[in-house]
Amino acid sequence: MKFKNIVTYYLDGRPNGVRRCRIEGSVIEALVIPREAVKDAKALADVLPKHGIYFLIEDKEGIDLPKMYAGQTTNGLGRLYDHKANKEFWTLAVMFLSKDEHFHLDVISALESLATKGIVESERYDSDNKVDPKFKISIYQQQVVENYFTDIKFLMAALGWNIEKKPVGDKGEWHTKRNKVVAYGHYAEGCFDVLPGSCIAMDKPVNLKKYNDQRASLLQSKQIVKDGQGRYILKKIVSFKTPSGASDFVLGGSTNGWAEWYNARGEQLDILRRGKLTHGSAVNASHPRKGSASLTS
Repeated sequence: MKFKNIVTYYLDGRPNGVRRCRIEGSVIEALVIPREAVKDAKALADVLPKHGIYFLIEDKEGIDLPKMYAGQTTNGLGRLYDHKANKEFWTLAVMFLSKDEHFHLDVISALESLATKGIVESERYDSDNKVDPKFKISIYQQQVVENYFTDIKFLMAALGWNIEKKPVGDKGEWHTKRNKVVAYGHYAEGCFDVLPGSCIAMDKPVNLKKYNDQRASLLQSKQIVKDGQGRYILKKIVSFKTPSGASDFVLGGSTNGWAEWYNARGEQLDILRRGKLTHGSAVNASHPRKGSASLTS
């Protein structure tokens, strides 16, 4: 089993506040900044690297896809101040910065291009990008860029924003079955995809209105259709931030997704969480203002 350790510093004492994250051994660090905390993060401007890329994210879940924008900066946090004034949609920014000597303009332009494509190809977000950046890199630099982007994608997924391409042509690793409703799913850190061919229990409302609205919208757009047996079948991939959101949407009511989704061996999805604990994941939250958390994946 391959392990990656993510070290997270909670800089304002709040779990959803300003955070610095890095994969141990990586030259890249991530800075997570809620829109309302941009001014608070200003104190870090002088100690942070200036070069990197960033994502502006509309942190929501519902009928419409959340917006996401990828950009580049050679001015560190300064770029966010501009976007706070001229882009209204975003509620969260994630910056990936590095002092590495290879992090020059062509490399970060190449990373921005990969990030822009990742947003579109994931089909989980509505891209706010209009222009693809131009760059020129060597074959050697291309491998460096791909290595950087692997770390960026991993950290984004660990933070709950999956920009990997959606799976196609299979029924995933997970399924749920209850009262003749059978659905299929694919899970990656921070995202659960309900796959086409899944049955949706339309006769049982979800406790959360946003999922009922989402069902109704998909039914109207014929992305959920009624088959010859009276079952409602999903025709497209629908993504959720949590396994429970996915199982709520499929089964109705209020569910625990960690217990509802099973693999082919009959094991619950919760084995992933228990597996992490078994292999020694540790959290140090006794001093959240200056402390760190180490997560093993």
